[in-house]
Formats: sequence, structure tokens, C-alpha cells
Amino acid sequence: MTKEYLNGELVPEGLAAALAFAASQETRIGNVIDLADVGRAEGDPKDPGESSGPIPIVIASKMVGDTETLDAVDLVPYLEKYAAKPDRKRIHVTLTDADSFIAYLNEQKEKTTRIFATEADIDARSFCFEAPIDFIEGTGGAASWITHTVKLELETTPEFNTWTSRDGAFFGQVDFAEFLDDNLIDITDPPGADILEVVQNLQVKTDVAFRSNIRLDNGDVQLLYEETSEQSGAGAKGSIDVPTKFTLNIPVFRGTEPTPIDARFRYRLDRDNGRVRFGYRLSQVDRLVEAVVNVTAERIEKETAVPIFKGTFSRVGRK
Repeated sequence: MTKEYLNGELVPEGLAAALAFAASQETRIGNVIDLADVGRAEGDPKDPGESSGPIPIVIASKMVGDTETLDAVDLVPYLEKYAAKPDRKRIHVTLTDADSFIAYLNEQKEKTTRIFATEADIDARSFCFEAPIDFIEGTGGAASWITHTVKLELETTPEFNTWTSRDGAFFGQVDFAEFLDDNLIDITDPPGADILEVVQNLQVKTDVAFRSNIRLDNGDVQLLYEETSEQSGAGAKGSIDVPTKFTLNIPVFRGTEPTPIDARFRYRLDRDNGRVRFGYRLSQVDRLVEAVVNVTAERIEKETAVPIFKGTFSRVGRK
């Protein structure tokens, strides 16, 4: 344990001993005095973190050359350091899913607890709910140092990150087939068997030259090709049917329910070399994300019975 000194003398360990030591210094450093009411107008509320008894301050004397100086020494750190437990909760908790946030709030909340929701940063997809557990009381009520907070930082899921990271990009034929195959479980419409057939056709038909495309009555696109490999019968014609849209069903944030996300297949056909590149475009992702955040906020407010304010708060002064 670090040794503590006051006026050049070692402060003994233990709360009682430390206080006795302070009292013993009266002839040289003055009395232990109560400053709880100094500077406070009559009737003003006390800070809820203040002790109901005196605030122990000693006036310490020291010589600097031939000049004596007096310093006010706050003994509160000594009191808390040697006490059985702190005088208030001092902890800032960060959680990453709504279930944990709700459970923690319901366990720790006080009558003054409030929740602050940051404005949605759609581009960064960074969303936060922060609750000061020991927040200030209403008009005429007590102040607070706000030393106990819990924050929910919503994290997007790996599935959502996978699909949004390639949104709008184009793949080569084989790469696109592999991407669909790896993430087939996320697609709910068309059925997995239909998507798997597209994947297999794209993986097999690599020695072909795509010549044209036809839009079918069901909305799908039919890509017409000619075989270029002698082994497959050069000049032989065939086609691959590709759906124009599909639907994902994935959770946007950890701890949230899966959400349907519509998407459209995209392709670029180069008739000069017969190559085709594939991609997809997700529909209104930003609006969907904001909607999920709003649903999460409604759930938190309902299940905790703690009001939510849009904005942020900051602690000022002593922590």
C-alpha cells in the first residue's frame, strides 16, 4: 500500500488511526472543521453525495524559507480509502446488446434514472443509448455527481456487415457464385434451391460467351450464351435464368430480431468479350437501420419504464 504523508509525517493506516492522527495535529495544523455549509445559502439543497456530518478539512502549515504558508487539506480521500466501501457507486458500464442493457437498468435504476439516445449516425452506423443511473432530480431537487452510468453501443451483426460491405459492387462470375454459396442461408426468397441452381450454373458455365439477355414473364432475366470450349461443343447455345430480386432475413444489430431486407440482382454484359459481371443492390438500408433503432428504443423504454430523451449529457465538475 502506498504510504501517505501529511505535513511531512506518515499517516497511519486504518480509518480510525488516520482521523486520530489528524486530530492530534491541532496545535500545528488547526482543527478539523466542517465546511459543508460554507458558501451555501440558507435552504439550499445539499449534494446527495455529501456526508450528513462534517466534511473533514485540516489547515496544514508549512514553512517555505522564512515564510509560513497555510494549505487546506481535504481528508475525504483518506476517509474513503480506509473505509469498508466507497461512499457512492463509481462505475461506467458499456454493453453491446439491448437485452443486457435492459437487464442492467432494471437491476440498478433509481427514481432519477434517465436514458439519452444519440441521434442516428446513418453513415457510420453508430448508435448509442446512455443512462446516468444517479441522474439529477427535477426542479428544486438534489444535484448529483453522476458517477454511475451504463451505455448501450449497438453493434451491427457479421451477416449485416457481410452484405452491406459488398452492396453495389460487381463480382466476376465465379466470385459471385462463391459469395452466394457462402451466404445462401441468409436468403429466404427465392427458395434456397433456386439460388443454389443459379450458383451451380455460374460455377459450371465458365467456358462460355454471353451474347444477349431476355427478360422473362416472371421478371427473371435469361442470359443467352455460346460454348467456347471444344470439349463442351464450341458454338452450342444455352441459357441461364437469373432472378432479378431476392430477400434477406438477417438481424441488423446484435440482440435484435432478424429483419427482411429486399435486394436486386445487377449484371453487366460485355458483348465484345462475352463476359458478364454480377452484383446486387440492397433496398433503402439507411431507412431500415433507423427503423430498427427506433424499435429498439421503444422496447427499452417499455421494458424499463425509464424515459428516453434524444441527445446527450455530460458530467461537469468532480467525478
